[in-house]
Amino acid sequence: MMVDPLVTLASSESALPETIGICVKDTNGRVLFQNRKCVEVCGQLTGEVCRKTCMQRYLDPSNVLNIGLGTHVERGILSDDGSGHAQLIDAVVINDSRAVTTIFSPVPEKILNARADVKVCRLSPSQQRVFDLVLQGRSNQEIANALFISIPTVRTHLTRIYEKVPKDLLQLLLSGSARVSTAL
Repeated sequence: MMVDPLVTLASSESALPETIGICVKDTNGRVLFQNRKCVEVCGQLTGEVCRKTCMQRYLDPSNVLNIGLGTHVERGILSDDGSGHAQLIDAVVINDSRAVTTIFSPVPEKILNARADVKVCRLSPSQQRVFDLVLQGRSNQEIANALFISIPTVRTHLTRIYEKVPKDLLQLLLSGSARVSTAL
């Protein structure tokens, strides 16, 4: 007898912390499952094609198999439940070519405040763009590709950022990104 993984996921929802949202979409981006937190943050989307926050890399559902296979992290992305209530979330999006699964949590107020504190560090516009991508968990290569700059230029920006932003604040903001926090 074949066990439906979505039924298993739904029945185990009570074991999850209340702050964790989970959403599973098919290869066309149609929402197959949302737990309570996901419905609270994104609105009820079961059965609909999702074009919201975590699906930004998959806006064209016909390309979901070709774009972003594997896992990526999105930090500080804005989510809206459709009724005007928006909040920042951090998410892990997993595309295994059969489904796109998102696991997310709203950004804690302490992190939100720390991100706001970076603004007083007077980063240049270029440094801010690099730092925003670092906060999303992007690698140096991904940052270089996204901004059309060389890896040495990324490293130069990171050096200047590390000089401007207090070390304790950097550690708080980058705590989930081992490749960056080791450079502190």
